[in-house]
Amino acid sequence: MIGLGSIAIAFRTVFVSGMGWDAAFESYASLLIRPIDPATTSLQQAYDIAPVDSEFYGVLIYQVVDGLRLILFQADEWLSFTSTETYLWIFAVNAAYAVIGATALAAAVGYAMKSRFLGLYVWAFVLATPLFIGHASMNYKDMPVAAGVTMVTAGLIFGWTMKRPVAGWCVTLALVFPGSLIALGSRGGAIVLVLAVIVGSTVIWLLSRRWGALIRVTTSSILAVFVATVVILWSNPIARIDPLAWIPASIDRAGSYPWNGPIRMNGVDVISIDLPWWYVPVWLLAQLPLLTLSMVFATVLFAGWALIKSRPALPRADLVPLVPLLLQAIVVPIVIVASGPVLYDGLRHVLFMIPALVALTVITIRALIGLTITSSGIKGAIPYLVAAIVTLASFAAVVRWYPYQYAFLNPIAGWDKQHRNWEVDYWGLSGREGVTALLEQGAPLVQVLPNGDSSSLFGGTRSREVIERWPAGAWQYGIYSYMRWENYLPGFCERTIEIRRDGILIGEGGLCPPPVEIIQSEMRPQSP
Repeated sequence: MIGLGSIAIAFRTVFVSGMGWDAAFESYASLLIRPIDPATTSLQQAYDIAPVDSEFYGVLIYQVVDGLRLILFQADEWLSFTSTETYLWIFAVNAAYAVIGATALAAAVGYAMKSRFLGLYVWAFVLATPLFIGHASMNYKDMPVAAGVTMVTAGLIFGWTMKRPVAGWCVTLALVFPGSLIALGSRGGAIVLVLAVIVGSTVIWLLSRRWGALIRVTTSSILAVFVATVVILWSNPIARIDPLAWIPASIDRAGSYPWNGPIRMNGVDVISIDLPWWYVPVWLLAQLPLLTLSMVFATVLFAGWALIKSRPALPRADLVPLVPLLLQAIVVPIVIVASGPVLYDGLRHVLFMIPALVALTVITIRALIGLTITSSGIKGAIPYLVAAIVTLASFAAVVRWYPYQYAFLNPIAGWDKQHRNWEVDYWGLSGREGVTALLEQGAPLVQVLPNGDSSSLFGGTRSREVIERWPAGAWQYGIYSYMRWENYLPGFCERTIEIRRDGILIGEGGLCPPPVEIIQSEMRPQSP
């Protein structure tokens, strides 16, 4: 029920606030990219057509949306970037990616552990994680990568665990191929993540000397990645022009996106091009529910216990199939951070680690089952009670922060509610709620800050249109400001609304005098 509840919330969020700042821009860019003729366009010409690095993002999700509309409704025209329907479709498909990835991973872990209960635990816990299910509804660039890599990991676990060679081949191909397709269809540079998990798992599994399983998993997964790459290169007009130039450029751009700006975390502004090593760990400590963090720490202890000396409660052999999870959750993110990439907006660029990290906590539940297997009564029920409590606590966090699950901060990170200690760009999705509330209070026009030109995404009015559309005789209009870059509701406005979750201020809005002063002075930093 928890997993189903999380799915319902994810899809409901699509209709409530599921539109990122870049949604209209990227959708418009896809309409410029998809008609490019590779036969008559050079790679540099294609780069010039695609605005601001959009040449390195995939167009698969737009192709999937238009394909579904063609199949279901015989709609043969591409959706317009100005249509609300476009974004409902895009984020519904994005949420479906997340559910499919979580389901594949849960099935693989349950099969490897020979326990339906443990599989259901992983399924519910991953889906009930605020960061994961929150991004499912609004992050259409990083969630496909996370879901795709997770499907690849699931395919590797199945392929390694299955005893029948043909079944192992088929299941690995059936998961690694679409997983690679979805990941590469969002970011071409994601091929590094996919190959890192596959190659890393192969290297570690060499120690087991299970040659049949190793050959089966490696060959089938590499074949799946190769075919998926060919499909992506063929379906992406820019990539098809010169694959040997486009792939390395995509990989390079994935780690060095040209944005130099501040990210506030724990009251400190760090710069995207010069991040401290603790950037990712601190965001994890802030955005995972406290009981989830406790499970992660317990998992480290139990896994170390099993590796140092295998115990009947948690045999070392039970950990071997989970090697791809370890790589996806810990090893690959550490390598990425060590390489000094440009990261911003919290954990969005390493979102792929979240489902694997949460799934690894199955080790703790498995160890508790082993320790209490001969017990009865309350002691025997401890593993199942722990699983239920931590999953329910995570789901409660999702419910409390709805529809801003992606912005969740646990009580320790959010203890100081008077100061703005954490900021991410995606908090701007609260603009729809803010605009709606101010319109209901009688504001004829509403502007969203700090980027006034994005107001129309949320039903508001762009900066340059406010004065032009200012109704004669009106004396107030609305401004909604979300918490980013020292931005506040201007002092000459009367605050009438606040949007908070767990007491933490996400945004504020109010009614303001005629707009001349704010329009003339509103040269705020622009959202990346």
